[in-house]
Amino acid sequence: MQVYKRIDELTSEGIAILQMNESSIAKEWEKLLHRHIIKEGQVMQWDEETLKSHLETMIKCLKSQLLLGEKKNIEDDIDGKMILNQVIRTWRTQGVHIDKHEITFICHLLENATHKAIHTPDGSGITFRNHQAVHHFFTVLSQYLTPYRLDAINLKSYVNYLFSLPEFSVQFIVCARKEDSIFHVKDVLEKHGDAMDPGWLNMLQSIRTESIELLKKAVLRLMGSEDEATGKHAFITQEIGNELLLFYVPQKNISRTKSFLKLAFHMYGDIREAASNAENQINWNSMVALFYEWVMRGRRLEDAFEHIASGYVRYLPFERCALFLYLPKEKKGVGMTGYNLNVEDIKNITEHFSGASVVREFLEKMRTYRPIFIDDASDALPEYYINKFKLNSLVVSPIYSLSKKEFIGAVFLDQGEGQEFSVNDELMNVLVKMGHHVGEMLMQYQDSQYDNLQKTISSRLSPREIEVMNLVKNGRSISEISYALHLSQYTIRDYISSSIKKVNGRNRTHAVAIAIQQGFI
Repeated sequence: MQVYKRIDELTSEGIAILQMNESSIAKEWEKLLHRHIIKEGQVMQWDEETLKSHLETMIKCLKSQLLLGEKKNIEDDIDGKMILNQVIRTWRTQGVHIDKHEITFICHLLENATHKAIHTPDGSGITFRNHQAVHHFFTVLSQYLTPYRLDAINLKSYVNYLFSLPEFSVQFIVCARKEDSIFHVKDVLEKHGDAMDPGWLNMLQSIRTESIELLKKAVLRLMGSEDEATGKHAFITQEIGNELLLFYVPQKNISRTKSFLKLAFHMYGDIREAASNAENQINWNSMVALFYEWVMRGRRLEDAFEHIASGYVRYLPFERCALFLYLPKEKKGVGMTGYNLNVEDIKNITEHFSGASVVREFLEKMRTYRPIFIDDASDALPEYYINKFKLNSLVVSPIYSLSKKEFIGAVFLDQGEGQEFSVNDELMNVLVKMGHHVGEMLMQYQDSQYDNLQKTISSRLSPREIEVMNLVKNGRSISEISYALHLSQYTIRDYISSSIKKVNGRNRTHAVAIAIQQGFI
């Protein structure tokens, strides 16, 4: 499961919004070039003229790759990373030397102008998520434009770098790719950067074979070189994922070149891993910031719960979320809200943890603050819930506060009705950190709000108690309720007594009045 799928989607959505509002955005960007950017009293390390020159160059790059007059619908497919890379390539061809602080400032200016351009006086048409998408796009753009980014070192540029080293005694390199078990030639790199004749290259690119040995022979035959057969030269094979590199080396240098390549590609692996880790850290920081902004828009604690449930779907690769709160005094978990689920169905769920039960054993594991992945939910949850919500694979992730050493609750996450899926360590680690961040967010609400909410939840009636009290409200006697629900009169009296106690009623009539007032019945 792709952990940062939603973040990538947000990048593409930001680009779509720019394209849909390109006329008004272009005007706001142009205004930046005709006003004073550096205000009086501001201390900047760049002068106004240089800053505006760099800003103008950036605007031209963005216009050439983004504002193409074609985007009509935010739902149209956009490859955000591809477009960002096109912007970067265009920017680098300008030969502008600029530090990361100036890049950040320029992106900040363009972002503010963009928000202004898409804003409407009545607030219609543009949502909070749209503004988040624009903010995220410019955040990622500034990071992509940072000089000396590790992920700018791709395989081809790295091999060209190796060619420049005196220790690298290779005649040429065949770059091939494996797709559906078939190898095909992509390119041939020659010493000193000499370009191969296009006609010969087209012939080489027509080669298709399942065998690396057959690929070697076909390349040599087409290139008119039979040195490998005579022992003067040989191929050294290097596979990197689906990429295949064939290094054509003089036989006398085989041993030395093999050792050199082993070290070189070990270093390349370290570089790519560092680049991946850096990108993941950027995505993680963006996700937490976006999630935090979304949750904190809720003025009440109840609003925050709703935003948390939707946030797990907005910013993480899930389709449904149910949020449960743990009440330590009553030793029970209660449903608070859900997203892409029937909220009332979730609110009707109350599970007691006293006594032995599958649910208690299951939730005890969660209190270690580690998420639990359940390949088949029927192995861990009561059959009623499996059928009710059509559960299959499931992730249960705890919400907790380390600062107060408090287990707050958990979210139940899946990919939709009956969907089977798998998870990886990266996603589970993200959920650990997210559960901590969400817990600390909730701790920012006043304790009184949290206490009042817990009291309200504690007084919540169970579905059966609601059923009984509705019949009491309608004037039914205990015997009539017993007959209607197929329960003994003793059981009905117990439900009425527990309902009176939960709502702090003086008697049956008073309890019904309170239950109506609080919206229970």
